[in-house]
Amino acid sequence: AVTVEARDREVEALSYLGAAQLALGCHAEAAQAFEQERALSLTIGGRDQHDATAGLARVALARGEIPTALQEVERLLAHSADSGGAAGFGREIEMTCHQVLAAAGDVRATEWLQIAHSSLQVQATTITDVKLREGFLTNISGNREIVVAWAAWEQRQSEVPGGG
Repeated sequence: AVTVEARDREVEALSYLGAAQLALGCHAEAAQAFEQERALSLTIGGRDQHDATAGLARVALARGEIPTALQEVERLLAHSADSGGAAGFGREIEMTCHQVLAAAGDVRATEWLQIAHSSLQVQATTITDVKLREGFLTNISGNREIVVAWAAWEQRQSEVPGGG
């Protein structure tokens, strides 16, 4: 991507690199990749800057740096407010907002879980085959993560008097 100056592909590659480094527990390397992704995305006017910001929030969360993670998520929330809502954010960003806000004890965490779950369910309803839909919800790790978080939230709500 760098050799042929395909800047959008370079941004995409940095995103994958950051995610892989984070999955391996290489937090410094992941943060570096996400920082490069954000800088390059801003340079070319791409929307991937939000993916990079969410990536940096996930790195900070993995490090246990809740204030730093929250600072990154606040950037996403500001963009969401400026653009009239979470439309345009992918579910990974929505879940990152939820996870960071939940870790910070912020009441907005529930709203972001609801957004992620609703978004997932809208897409799932387009799959008419029951087995395929179930696979979509349970075999894709990000989708499964939303389903599990939603079920846990529903469980907590049913345990609260008047909550369920």
